Amino acid sequence: MNAKTRIGILAGVVALVAGLGASPASALDVTIGNLSGTSFAQGQTYANGMAFTDTFHFDLLAADNSFSAIANQLTMQNFFNIADLSLTLAPPAGPTLTFTPGVDGSIVTNALALPAGLDYVVTLSGLVNGTFGGGYTVLLGAVPFQVLSPVPEPASWAMLLAALVFFAFVGRRSSAR
Repeated sequence: MNAKTRIGILAGVVALVAGLGASPASALDVTIGNLSGTSFAQGQTYANGMAFTDTFHFDLLAADNSFSAIANQLTMQNFFNIADLSLTLAPPAGPTLTFTPGVDGSIVTNALALPAGLDYVVTLSGLVNGTFGGGYTVLLGAVPFQVLSPVPEPASWAMLLAALVFFAFVGRRSSAR
């Protein structure tokens, strides 16, 4: 065995021993782009003992968006689990919002009003402690707020008028018999 080979083996053994005490970590970094009027879904699984911090970058170009996020961890007793799962929404300005799972293990943010023209970051993190690992699915969506018109459209008035004329005609015809 030559000197280069011995040094390579020694470096590999040192790296292996140094890594034994550290828990492996993983980070997924996804750029979604414009999320206005659409949704994005991602699923991810990790091995037991891994800590992860996955980030999703998006922007909103349309005004009056209602943003929602749903994160579900794939859980099966102690076989497939994530401890300390959390979802954070970091707007460019203002406080960071942190959400943790409810009783069923899901994280749901209901209709957050986010201003358009800004870049946002959603971070999902946790520690996988299931015997066979752990996983999650995340769904991000931004849809326009629905504004109800207090006054009916002209087409609605026309249909109402046509229905009234029709029923008047049918009523008059049946009373003439």
